[in-house]
Formats: sequence, C-alpha cells, structure tokens
Amino acid sequence: MERHPGEQFESKEKQFKYELLPQRNYLQQKMCWAIAINHNNKFLVTGAESNINVFQFKNGEIKKIQIIQKHQSWITTLNFCNQMSLIISGSSCVKIWSQNLFSNPKCLFVLSEHSSMIQCIVYRYYNPSIIISGSRDSTIKFWYQKELQWICQQTIKEHSNSVASLSLNQEGNVLISCGDDHQILIIKYIDNQKWKIIQKIQGQGVRLSFITKETFAFQSWQSNKLLLYKFEQQTELYLKTKELQIKGSQQFCTFLFPCIFIPSKNILLSKNGYNLNIIRFNPSNFDGHLEQAIEFDYPNNWLGNIFGTMSEDGEYLITWDSKSKQLQIRQYKEIDLQKSTTIKKNCRIF
Repeated sequence: MERHPGEQFESKEKQFKYELLPQRNYLQQKMCWAIAINHNNKFLVTGAESNINVFQFKNGEIKKIQIIQKHQSWITTLNFCNQMSLIISGSSCVKIWSQNLFSNPKCLFVLSEHSSMIQCIVYRYYNPSIIISGSRDSTIKFWYQKELQWICQQTIKEHSNSVASLSLNQEGNVLISCGDDHQILIIKYIDNQKWKIIQKIQGQGVRLSFITKETFAFQSWQSNKLLLYKFEQQTELYLKTKELQIKGSQQFCTFLFPCIFIPSKNILLSKNGYNLNIIRFNPSNFDGHLEQAIEFDYPNNWLGNIFGTMSEDGEYLITWDSKSKQLQIRQYKEIDLQKSTTIKKNCRIF
C-alpha cells in the first residue's frame, strides 16, 4: 500500500513519488539483509544469507551475473566505494572486493578485529582514506589504508550495546553514531588520524543521517516523529530544533536499513516500522515535510523484515521484504500539479 500525503512547498510546482515497477520485480528466496547500487546505476549487489548476488542493472531491469560465496556468516551491510572501485561487505568481518572482478570475484582484504557481527559501515576516500565500521560488539573501528593494507588505527568503545547506524558529514570530519544503548555520539576528527567524542545525546533509535554539515536527522524508535538536530555556534553543540511527522509508529522495526540523504534531490529516506518515509527538504532553510510514505502490508505482530537502499542520484529505490521475497524496484516520478489541475478543470462529465 502506498500513500502520498499531498503536501508541497508553495514555491514548488511539482510533487514526486516513487512508483513501483512491478514488471521489474525479482524473486530472491534467501534472506536479504543488505542492498547496494553503484554510482552510475549499472551494478546492484544484494546479500543472500552468506552469499552476495551481483546483478547488471539497466533502466530498472536486473539480471544476475554472479554469486560470490566467500563469507561464512550472513551479509549485514554492502557498500560501493566508487572512488576507489571497491565493494565493502560486512558480516562477522569486513571484506573488501574489487569492482573490476565481477567475472572472477577476489577478496582483496579481510578486516577481522571485530568480535561480533558488523551492523554498519561508512567510508571516506580522501585525506586519508578511511573505512569506519560499527558492530554488535559495541565498538566503532577506524581503518586506514597504509602501504596497500588496511590497518585498524583506533577503536571507540563508548557505546555500551550494539552500534546500529553511522553517518559521516560531507566534509568527512564529523561522525555520528547511535545504538541499542539509547545514545547518539558526536565524534570529530582532530588530527594525526585520531577521532574524539565531543558530545553525547540521549535518544532511542537505530538510524540517523547527516543532511548538511551542521544538520542531521534521527529516527526515534517506533515513534511518529523524525528529529532534526542542528549545530549551534554559540554552544558548539548539536541541539534538537525540529520534529517532523512521519509514518510507522508502534510497529516492529528491524535494523540494517540505513537512513539515506540524497543531496541532488534534497530528500531523505528513513525506514520506520513497515513504512519507508521520504522527506523533502527546502534547500534554503532545510525545513522538511513528508512527501511520500510507502507502507508494506504486514499483519499486526508480524515480524516484517524490510531492507533496501536508494541510488546515489535518487532515481531508484530498491527493497527486499520477507513477505513477498522479491527485490522491488521503484522509480522517481515527478507530478506536474499545474498540468493535473488544468486537465481536471477541462474535464466534463456526460
């Protein structure tokens, strides 16, 4: 079931929605906890329990071209690092693959210092290149590339329970994290490849994302509110400034579906319960509103598992859910409100 709230900024003439392309669905029986698509929308990878399925992706159509069977545990996170032509996968360890080896997959590096499952990964590819991983072992690890190897340079142990979500700002010098311990950590890059916690915020939730370098969104647990935090120069702290109404309160909610902001379209994708909330922000003041809520039809008390991602350009939304067991493709479609209104005015009923 899809709902389109119908609100819009007064300065906008067009609304949009993500429209399901049912003829492009792909049946995947094995549980899928992670999905990623590369920057030019040519390749899609999905977790299939402990395997990685590799697909060609063209105009919303997918074709499986490879199965990578190199992990011992279920895949929990997948990331394309396009600037370095790498794929980063997480399960009980982090593995790094070359994007150029789909015909003959080869694992280039294994990062195995976590003692439990990886829950989230972000990366920075410049000055220097860093992979940051969060785990059920309550730690955040910072991996630096040195002499053709990846070395764990620092471990932060401030979370007292599982680390659920990570997000880096656009400059790559501030990291935010949240987890099962009801804490948001603000972690800043200082110098000499060191990161320091500069603020702790109480908050129960498992997903967050930077919107601008000074603003981030935090999805409260089973709540109908998305919280916005902004950095205040006077206090040098991130403070809650707004609450946005969203869908999905009091519904079972799984981890591993990251909160994603698409700068080119000024939209944020945030899962909450059985709903995917798509929020559009005004670029002048970053005031936001709910543009579309996509609700997956699960019965009450059903343990609905929904996982997915959005393409870097915001053109495609790709999901897998445990009820349909399908990879579902939705495409960004603009709605011309002026044209729609004109058609309605010119219509006559006979």
